[in-house]
Amino acid sequence: MNDWTAKYLPVSTVYVVGAAIRCQMGNLITVGFPTSPPLFWSLQLAVSATDEGRLYVTDGTLSSEPSDALLTSGEWYYVEFRATNFGMGGMSGEVRINGEHVYTGTILRGGTWPMGFGCALIWGTHDDVYAYGGVNFLGDMRQAILRPDGSGSSSQWLPSDGSSPTYQMVDDETLNTQDYAYAENLEDLDLWTLPDVPFNAEIRGVKLRLVASARMGETSKIVPAVLASGEVCEGPPIDLDQNWATYDWDLALNPATGYPFGAWEVNEMQIGARRAV
Repeated sequence: MNDWTAKYLPVSTVYVVGAAIRCQMGNLITVGFPTSPPLFWSLQLAVSATDEGRLYVTDGTLSSEPSDALLTSGEWYYVEFRATNFGMGGMSGEVRINGEHVYTGTILRGGTWPMGFGCALIWGTHDDVYAYGGVNFLGDMRQAILRPDGSGSSSQWLPSDGSSPTYQMVDDETLNTQDYAYAENLEDLDLWTLPDVPFNAEIRGVKLRLVASARMGETSKIVPAVLASGEVCEGPPIDLDQNWATYDWDLALNPATGYPFGAWEVNEMQIGARRAV
């Protein structure tokens, strides 16, 4: 998460920018041609929010008529902004919030982008940014980080503390070499449930991330596993190092069906690993 991010882009008459933004009063996204970003712009258009959560677009001098109240300060939204420069015909800014078109504002003053490069600037606390010179909204690009929240349908690994459910050993976002789950026997499989994503989310892929190590002096191999659509599916075997390391298994499609994931399939999915060696 950042306080502000600048994205430099080829000169275009249309820029489209999206980001998950925690709403604040003032500029949310600015696009244009900078002379010394983020302070000075020769031509710009920004989508901003009032303290009442009303949206408007501004070129730094002129502003459009504000929208009805749409946003709540401090709440997260996926904001997409399409800024179009019609030259001397003015500029237009279209805004989508969480995938829905909510507002269009116009500024009856424009100009020609100078030669060089364009820039998109995202303000305040934000994440999951896209920005390019083009016409199409790309949609909500947020990455949901889901950590185990319960024991799944197979619980064959052991907790390092000797008593807790293994999901409590692996649900920390930071590496903790004191709390971990381990497999005593070959073929032991442990699976864990996950929190739900929104039922209407469009799933573009799933990444299973494991942080693991071999026991000192031993050779170990694990296989990442998911329970998807009622079927246990496994990824490629992983040769573990004796130092802790991160291993990823990327799933563009549901491995059980061969089709893109639906949100309900992600919500029913369990993740885990099997000891292979």
